[in-house]
Amino acid sequence: MSVLFSLEKRKSFSVSYEELFLICETAIRSLNLEVIRADQSAGVIEARRPSKWPFKSREQIALAVGLDSKVVAITKIDPNKLLSKEDLITERFFVAVRQLIQSST
Repeated sequence: MSVLFSLEKRKSFSVSYEELFLICETAIRSLNLEVIRADQSAGVIEARRPSKWPFKSREQIALAVGLDSKVVAITKIDPNKLLSKEDLITERFFVAVRQLIQSST
């Protein structure tokens, strides 16, 4: 049995809630993650790295997008696969969100 680490990171953005939610969905998809739940009315997006049977994906991310345009990202990751801070889904996700916001302005 392996252990998973949970890491949490929060960021605020200066875009509307509706726009931020769509940007977060786009950022998740740009990282080739499989969206397993998206509920805009609740501000929740859950995704994981795709896997092939019989292996189950161990890398997951859950997002809470607030009406105040704050995003909370919680990542679950196998510590044995963590190579550097840049390898975290959370870090790559927030970089993708910033890039998408910059390209939309």
